[in-house]
Amino acid sequence: MAAGVLIVEEAGGTVSRMDGGKFCVFDRSVLVSNGVLHAKLLERIAPATEKLKSKGIDFSLWYKPENYRTDL
Repeated sequence: MAAGVLIVEEAGGTVSRMDGGKFCVFDRSVLVSNGVLHAKLLERIAPATEKLKSKGIDFSLWYKPENYRTDL
């Protein structure tokens, strides 16, 4: 996953969580775009994302190794 994120970002694309937050390889969701469309995609999927959250779908990290920093 990390290599794919690097390739997308180096090509000018954007990678985030489905809720627009900063992506980490341990996240449960990912949204990838060409960068230009990213804000529009987030806007478009926001209702579905909120509906999933309201139904209890967990968008937090699925795993985090001990002492691994995700706030960089």
